[in-house]
Amino acid sequence: MSIFLRNRTLNEQLGDRSKLDGMKDVLQGLYNEYAKDLFRYGLSICQDKSIVEDAIQDLFLYLHNHYATFAKAEDTKKYLFASLRNRVFKAMKKKPVFFNIPPATASTVETAEEKMIIDERTRREKVMVKEMLSNLSPRQREVIYLRFSEQMSYKEIASFLSIEPQSAQNLFGRAIDKLRSKLLLMRNINDYL
Repeated sequence: MSIFLRNRTLNEQLGDRSKLDGMKDVLQGLYNEYAKDLFRYGLSICQDKSIVEDAIQDLFLYLHNHYATFAKAEDTKKYLFASLRNRVFKAMKKKPVFFNIPPATASTVETAEEKMIIDERTRREKVMVKEMLSNLSPRQREVIYLRFSEQMSYKEIASFLSIEPQSAQNLFGRAIDKLRSKLLLMRNINDYL
């Protein structure tokens, strides 16, 4: 089991340095523990995989070069996510990007015809979800991601985004209302087709 437990503070984790062989191992352990989550979170903000990958690489380079600042962080995950978020947004200002929808996975397909039907349905659903999410602000998409993918409470989202818990709940509620109304509209249009 990794010594980089998610509920431990960064100082507690780095206090275990005696179990490792220097800072390189500490950073490697942090990378191994959080890279996939950071990548998924980055993609929830930005569709461009290269921007997210560059931001993660830049983050860990920063951590290597600024150990003292990094070691003061109280919550490892929050620190890493917030740092990545800032880097991704900074890169997005230079290059406009959109929200990414991960590909849907089909269950067992028995015939070519069923596969074609499933593929077409999946394609339409992806287009519909992308269209619905494109109507949300980046902040609303981020709240949706943090609530559903990271399973954060409103209080945690508020802390992460530096807003009040009620504001986080309102932002989430408005995003859901927007998605719901868009979904109803799209269903009505599809019913007429």
